[in-house]
Amino acid sequence: MDLRQAVAVTAVVIAPLASAQNADDWEGETELGVLMTSGNTEKTNIKGRLGLIHEVETWRNTGEFRTNYSETDDETTAEKYLAVNSGSDEIFI
Repeated sequence: MDLRQAVAVTAVVIAPLASAQNADDWEGETELGVLMTSGNTEKTNIKGRLGLIHEVETWRNTGEFRTNYSETDDETTAEKYLAVNSGSDEIFI
């Protein structure tokens, strides 16, 4: 699975959840880093993260998706994906 497919799958999974709920119940953050180098070898490194929190009066769901992709001279050298979801029926502040 390449990075574009991973992003598309994440968007398809998260979009219905976000649109079905009150927007005030959601918090989120994203990170994206891209490093491209050229010279004797061509290298591309991409790191991304999407974190979401859905919180209502007695319930909190958190979800996170991380990806790390590296390519050297058009050959994939690293490809990692992590998706985590957790929920709690008690909120401790």
